[in-house]
Amino acid sequence: MLPTDLIYPKIFKLDPDSEALSIYFDDAGYSSTNALINMGSTYLFLVANTVLLIAIFLLKLAKLSKKLEEIFLWNYFLRFMMQQYISMYLASMI
Repeated sequence: MLPTDLIYPKIFKLDPDSEALSIYFDDAGYSSTNALINMGSTYLFLVANTVLLIAIFLLKLAKLSKKLEEIFLWNYFLRFMMQQYISMYLASMI
């Protein structure tokens, strides 16, 4: 896990007074109504995955991406989305 409590305030202007909708959400780890705060490091990994996917396709145009394509495409992205789907869904719906 990345220290998103230190990273996000430097990048985004977030409302620190945002509280959980109920004690049940707070107990489950969703201590805010802000999706970025609730997603934690998942958002940073999602951005990194998107940048990596764009880089692979740009390198594919230059025919340099055979090794990266074997490693990352599509197994890595599908596993990430399957593992993080519920946490991203809940964080965005609160």
